[in-house]
Amino acid sequence: MDKQPQADTGASPEELAAIMGDIAQRSRSLVEDFVNRQAVSDGQVVRPEMMQMAQTFFELTSRMMSSPAELLQAQFGLWQDYMRLWQTTAQRMMGQDPEPVAVPERGDRRFKDPAWNDNLLFDFIKQSYLLSSRFVLDQARPDGDEHDRNQQKVDFYTRQFVD
Repeated sequence: MDKQPQADTGASPEELAAIMGDIAQRSRSLVEDFVNRQAVSDGQVVRPEMMQMAQTFFELTSRMMSSPAELLQAQFGLWQDYMRLWQTTAQRMMGQDPEPVAVPERGDRRFKDPAWNDNLLFDFIKQSYLLSSRFVLDQARPDGDEHDRNQQKVDFYTRQFVD
């Protein structure tokens, strides 16, 4: 009888997390070396807060990669939200008035103009942005100590990025 080749099951989640952590650490070293060489060759001073921000996000990436199943579950949730957004957009195109999938937080003045709700395309863009930005913010906020200084920095930098 012919032997069937066995499928490679790949690395376990723990092995994958260790590999990603190693990649993040090596990447950090490469970026630091590059920045140090650039600072010397350009005669500019490297701003320490930029290096600190990079270090903060390397730590965030390492933490996220240590739990790939949670990240996959979150991505699946985002995909489901986008499917609901497409469904409600199609319903609006057919003259129905479904509940929005994503609404701005109370006090968010960026979407104050009525066109953000009245115009189908603008409403889709608004809700798509809200879904994506909330996903990014949620991934940057682990369950844990919200008074942790490093976590506060991650939250601040992430808000600057998505806003």
